[in-house]
Amino acid sequence: MRRRIDQALCDRAELLARSHPLGTVAELLGVLPSTVTKMRKRGWRAGDWSCRRRPRPTDFALRAFDMTHAELCAHYGCGTRTVTRWFAETPGVRGSWRGRHLRKATA
Repeated sequence: MRRRIDQALCDRAELLARSHPLGTVAELLGVLPSTVTKMRKRGWRAGDWSCRRRPRPTDFALRAFDMTHAELCAHYGCGTRTVTRWFAETPGVRGSWRGRHLRKATA
């Protein structure tokens, strides 16, 4: 789970960086050293730290009907988490890891 980088965390990192090395600051805050370096380069300001989510393709439900989970990942060039999220966004169906068909979602 990613930790949200807000302005309060950046302010705390700035104060700690005045008296500690950046590696120690990262350890105290529970983030990666590269995250602290990125904060410093941005002037200790919070920014848009998240990546964009790939939208579900319009033909996903049609393709998913006769492809397995792994085949969908290969076809769309994305990871399993993305395909799993797309299945969650598609109401009434869920993916099959082994078979070549979708199963009805059990509610």
